[in-house]
Amino acid sequence: MREVVASAVSARRTLMVQVNGFGFVCGLRLLSPVVRTWDSATLNDRVKAVAAVAHDRYYANTRPDPDDGELVAIAARERALNF
Repeated sequence: MREVVASAVSARRTLMVQVNGFGFVCGLRLLSPVVRTWDSATLNDRVKAVAAVAHDRYYANTRPDPDDGELVAIAARERALNF
């Protein structure tokens, strides 16, 4: 399944991660050239952080009655990805 069902973007628009209908990461976009200056550990940590938010958004939206408070918390976590 390649359809993107959820995504997350870092606050400074450097990374975007997409999640498919199975809950797995299916896309990663490096949106800024600043990413090229990061070392591999930094890149790894930041991609995982954005992916976690995208996965949480996917999971929250699969529930029959998504909790608005949870979606607000996920949006706040996305805004906190300050890179």
